[in-house]
Amino acid sequence: MISTDLIVVLFVSFLPGVELRGSVPLGIALGLNPVLVILASIVANIILIPVVFLFLALFWKIIKDWWFIETYVSKLRERSNPYVDKYGSLGVYVFVAIPLPGSGVYTGCLVSWLFGMNKRDVFLPIVLGVLTAATVIALLSMGVVTIL
Repeated sequence: MISTDLIVVLFVSFLPGVELRGSVPLGIALGLNPVLVILASIVANIILIPVVFLFLALFWKIIKDWWFIETYVSKLRERSNPYVDKYGSLGVYVFVAIPLPGSGVYTGCLVSWLFGMNKRDVFLPIVLGVLTAATVIALLSMGVVTIL
């Protein structure tokens, strides 16, 4: 049976801007098995990729003119442009792999979509970015690496 704590971890994994950057430390702090938490968070984030691409196409026409969406997209293009212009799909990987809030699957998909990149070309870089971010966050959460 799935515990309530694991359901909470999975829910956090699906939150935009938080994703596994929040779910892995939360699950470990709740005393769940770190391997289970990491794997569940990775799977949840990978499931998000096609879902986000599907909903981007559907909802963009509705939300594109909202002032805060325009501001967010403008800042996102500014932040991601050096990565994507210079490195293409490798830049999307780097952007997703950076374990900071707001640089996960949602923004990786949005960035690649805004720059007109092929979904098939960025799927693997986004997955690899998720795996990299999960590794870094897991190591930090388990105290293997410390930031001074």
